[in-house]
Amino acid sequence: MRIRLSSIVSLGLAGMAGFMLFQTSQNVQQAEHQLRGLNAQLTKEGEALRVLEAEWDYLNRPDRLEELARQHLKMKPIDPALLVRDGGALPDQMEPIIPARKPDPALRRAVLKPSPSPAGSPPSVAVHDPVASPATSSPSSENFDTLINRLTDTEPSGGTP
Repeated sequence: MRIRLSSIVSLGLAGMAGFMLFQTSQNVQQAEHQLRGLNAQLTKEGEALRVLEAEWDYLNRPDRLEELARQHLKMKPIDPALLVRDGGALPDQMEPIIPARKPDPALRRAVLKPSPSPAGSPPSVAVHDPVASPATSSPSSENFDTLINRLTDTEPSGGTP
């Protein structure tokens, strides 16, 4: 009985194919097991979410919240006598927080320049405007410079570089 080389190769290939089929089958079974576990976990999480939503709806009932507010906040109903019936009784319009116009463009180009300070003390900062001269500076920039000088406790820069 003589065994041919082609028979040995065929048996080897059949054995490798069988082994690969077995490995693939095992991998599929393991993936299905993981999938079942993830589906079970997803179902559990969905149920927990439904329970939490039901609890949230129960705790946020308007009648319950009203009772808790009455107990803990010590709030009283609004007295109708305190309501304003005429708009003329309201105070005048307040000054707006945001200015009506934009600041001078020269102010936006102001440069911070360190001023000389005595030895041992922290350096102070003086603000000057390299573009505007004292003759062309607007009142708003003078007010701004005065404010900056007062805040930094330095001498007025006069707008010169």
